[in-house]
Amino acid sequence: MGLKRTNVRADEQDLALIEEAAARKGDEPFVTDEETFGLGGPVTRDDVRAAVRAGYEARERRNEERSG
Repeated sequence: MGLKRTNVRADEQDLALIEEAAARKGDEPFVTDEETFGLGGPVTRDDVRAAVRAGYEARERRNEERSG
């Protein structure tokens, strides 16, 4: 069975329950709360691509620092 990514809105209490269940399963988020960012609005396709590229490059740098 394939996985499907979805976004949901949850209040703090529900989010805590979701995160607790994910921790029990061993799932880790792609980014931490400290790595999230606000783009404001409206957001263009180029804005999204630049943000994803910057996030990916920052994560790669951190991985390199940890391994070497």
